[in-house]
Amino acid sequence: MSEPPEPAIYQLKVVLLGISPMIWRRLLVCGDSTITDLHYILQITMGWSDDHLHRFRIHGKQFGIARLGGLTFRDDPDAVRLKDFRLRINERFLYEYDFYDNWQHQIRIENILAHEPHRAYPVCTGGNRACPPEDCGGPLRFMALRQHYSIFHIMERLLEIIEGGDTETVENIVCLERGSFLPEDLGLTLAEAKAILAGVQKSMVEQQATEYVEQQICCPNCGKRRLHKGHHTLVYQGTVHIRAKIGAKEFYRTTLFLLRM
Repeated sequence: MSEPPEPAIYQLKVVLLGISPMIWRRLLVCGDSTITDLHYILQITMGWSDDHLHRFRIHGKQFGIARLGGLTFRDDPDAVRLKDFRLRINERFLYEYDFYDNWQHQIRIENILAHEPHRAYPVCTGGNRACPPEDCGGPLRFMALRQHYSIFHIMERLLEIIEGGDTETVENIVCLERGSFLPEDLGLTLAEAKAILAGVQKSMVEQQATEYVEQQICCPNCGKRRLHKGHHTLVYQGTVHIRAKIGAKEFYRTTLFLLRM
């Protein structure tokens, strides 16, 4: 008795819509993979945490794993298989994740291949860029954050600091290392940009606070140096949760009397 033929392998290209540069994955998935299987494959390969609701939109119908308090689906996700849809090359369907942030994944059938007996499936064979952080607000908010922390924005801020200063100050703010030099490694990641901006903010707050303390040494009315009785530490709160601790002298309080003649 002959063995049943192995299921076909679907080559899928998954693109996260609304993001530039493109975030994508290329997957090889067995045709007998269920909706449940496909959901977990996408969660793992894209880098999501499966903390939110989801659904597939295939041939005008909705499919997915029902969650308490969420959507319900007519079809059993463990019984519906990818091969049941008889998808053809270049056909597309949609996978939506987190209905608040509204992450939409377009899935296109790139090819239908023969099963290779010595190869494990599913497998991710290509892709580019990590998925956005969970609960960051969706594609528009994520793109706005990328723009805010882009290399061009950071350079503009640094130029403003350099051009606005009266003296030259050289300070090591952050050290960035690159293990490779590839096109996708060019520029800054979001974490690196945040580290640079935080370092610049901290340096600015410390400099501004120091200048303020120096201004208090002399009396603003007569210009004479004020007497002090000790030293203490002042804590200044800046923007974006930056604080600076500055050593300062503790001055005597004086009262100014105006005499009428």
